[in-house]
Parts: sequence; structure tokens; C-alpha cells
Amino acid sequence: MKRYLLIILFAIPFIGFGQLYYTAPTVSGGTTPYVYDGGWSPPAIWADSLGAIDITDGRALAASTIKILVDTRAGTRSFAFSVTAANGYTVRWGKKETAVNYANNATAERTYDTTKCQRYCVITITKTGSGAITAFSLQKTINFVQNQTQYPIILWIAVNYSGGSPDMSDGGGFTWPYSLQAIWMANITYIGGNYLNNAICLKSITFPSTCTSIGSQSISSTTIEYLTLGASCTLTSNGIYNNKCLKKINGMIKNPASSSLANNNELYSVVIDPTSTSFGSNIWALDFNLKNITYTGIETSPEDHGSQSLYQCEMIDTLNFKGIKTQRFSMQGISSALNHLGGGSFSTGIRTGNLKNDSVPIRLDYANSTFANATPPQYDLSYTKLDTNQMRSLIRLLPTVGSAGSNTRTIKFTGASGAATLSAYAIAFGTAKGWQVLH
Repeated sequence: MKRYLLIILFAIPFIGFGQLYYTAPTVSGGTTPYVYDGGWSPPAIWADSLGAIDITDGRALAASTIKILVDTRAGTRSFAFSVTAANGYTVRWGKKETAVNYANNATAERTYDTTKCQRYCVITITKTGSGAITAFSLQKTINFVQNQTQYPIILWIAVNYSGGSPDMSDGGGFTWPYSLQAIWMANITYIGGNYLNNAICLKSITFPSTCTSIGSQSISSTTIEYLTLGASCTLTSNGIYNNKCLKKINGMIKNPASSSLANNNELYSVVIDPTSTSFGSNIWALDFNLKNITYTGIETSPEDHGSQSLYQCEMIDTLNFKGIKTQRFSMQGISSALNHLGGGSFSTGIRTGNLKNDSVPIRLDYANSTFANATPPQYDLSYTKLDTNQMRSLIRLLPTVGSAGSNTRTIKFTGASGAATLSAYAIAFGTAKGWQVLH
């Protein structure tokens, strides 16, 4: 009897949580649990004490619908937001709650306590009448002085409306949705600045094909590992920045602005839309593990790519940027960690660190580059694994920028593997074109 009793006692929680998990999309032959981008799936503990909750894959949402999962276990919590919809909007604050109508852009607020939604609750927002939803924005709460008290309760968001991404800045400059684990978006056209800044628990973002722009620090300081873009996205400054766990971006980036992909230390692969015609400065600085950058387009005119274009991107050994016209370009490492540029891999003792069918490890549009930035070095390849032959070949590619001996521009090889043995003849070749050669 005791054995049977133990089996029953242990089975009850598992049966319960199985029912309270989440609604999977129906497929032929039954249901299949949906796995979000990056392999994330909702934790089984997310459950409403009053019954099963529905955090269905966002693709099942009707147009002009928003669903938000909130955590109400910590006692009294307030949550406030406004929605733009021509004829107003309707909110159901929980499955057992009566729907409440709000005017266009009016602030809706609810304080949860231990009498309702004691554990987790899904807030459902829909349009009222025919006026479509076009925006959602978190707002300051009235009941608490500390506006950020609502952030710990936001766990998951799914939206389907045409407009900008959900604004998580609460109308007061706070940008800390730090408990948010996943966000699914349909028909969103752009990701606004700071919308997901400091979402330190974020594991999954799903972009629709309608989204073509990512604002400044939109996806910053998160723990996201994989990003899948639904379309080619224009990236503004610091757009996808300082995400220490981000490994890969599936999809194409367009016209990346300054520092737009910097400080993503685990990022290893990026594809730039070949229709891109402009690049900002210091785009990939401190992307330590970046290995592959694909760009086959043509930059319109020479631009300043910064003093830290690919600073400490030590895993890149070859770089084909034949369409890049530059005023300043840098791919330097540091003395304790040389960038692999030129090093390549070794096979039977033969160095292979050059582009295929080429004599150099890095190609720019040298003929149409001005290297005209006023701050030297205009071309910084210091602390790399370039050997003497590679440095000599690169010097030969430099455009003439001034009279012999004028030192109008500077190329820097200091600390590179072959710098100490660079011949006077190679240096003189650069000097004759108006370059100062530092080694």
C-alpha cells in the first residue's frame, strides 16, 4: 500500500505540470512542442494556479493581438501600459478576468495580489472594434514610486500588429526588462532604440520578414545566443551590442552603423547584405571569436571605418573586403594576443593565411581608397600574424597619397610576426608613395 501511495504522490505534480505547460501548435498527426529560436522553450513551471495557461507559439495570434506572461508569485505587483488603436483596445488581465475596454493611448494598469493569478498570468490585449493596434508601450505605474518594480514580472511577450516593436522603456527612460525570456513578433516593421536593452535573461527573439530596421541599443546587454532576422535589417549605431553570449546572426545586416555589432564576444559569423553601400566605424570591435564576414557588395565612397574597425577580432585570418573604400581601417590585436590575420592554418609547415588565389590576407578597394583620415595610423595592422612577404605585398597595394618621403599617411605593422625582418627595400617602396611605414 505504501508503495502505491508514493507512486501516486510523486505522479500528481508531473501530471499537473504536463497540463499546465503550454499549448503547442497542431500539426498533422497530433501536436508537437514548439521550440523557439536558439532552442529555447517555455519552462514547465510557467503555470496559472487557476488552470492551464496559453502561451501558444505567436504564429497562432490573430492580427492586432498582444499576449504577455507575467509572474505574480512575489505578492503585490503593478503593471501598466498603453496601446495605440484608433477605436481603443480591450484587456483581459487573466483567464478568469472580465474584459475591460480602454480608450486609444490611455494607460491601463492592474495591481496583482494573492487573490488573483497567484502564480503566473497571461494578459491578453486586442483591438476594440475595427481600429487596428499599431503600438504598445510600457508605462509608469501609479501605485509604486519605483517604476521598475514591474520588470521582474514580465516573462514572455507575443505580438501581432503592424508598427514598431513593443516599447519596454516604461515611458520614463527605464530600459531594464531583465526577466523577459522570449519575445515573438509578427508584422512588426522596426525595432526601436533601447526597446530590449538590458534584457539579461532574454533567450529568444523572433523577427518577422516585415522588420527592416533595428534601432540604437535595441538588442543590448542580453544573454541571447542566436538571432534570426526575417529580412535584411538596417542596423543603427550600437544596434546589436554587448551581447556576451550571441554566437550567430541568421539573416543579413544592411548598412551597419558605428559599433553596431561591437562587443559581441562570442559572435562568429555575419553576412552583410550585398546591396549595402555604407559602413560605420568600429563595427566589430572586441568580437573576439568572429571568424567569417561575408560582403560581396560595393561601398559608394570612402568612409572612416574607425581606429578599432576589427580590434581584437583575433580569429579572422583572411578578409575579403574588395568592395570597401576606406579613409581609415584597422585590424590590430594586442601584444599579448596577436590577431590571426595572415596566420591562417598550417599544413605540412606551409602558411596558408592568404586569400584564395591571392598573395595577401586582406583585400580592400585600395585603388579607390583615400586613407584621408587626419588621425594616424590610417591603416593599422599592428600585432597581427602577418609575415614579411605579406607585409611587402600589402605595401605594394597601397595607393600613392603624396610625394616621396612626405609621410602623408601611416601604415602600422608594429608587433606583427614579420615586422622585425621587414626589409628596407619594402619600406622604401611605401615611402616613395607618401606613406610612413611603422614596424
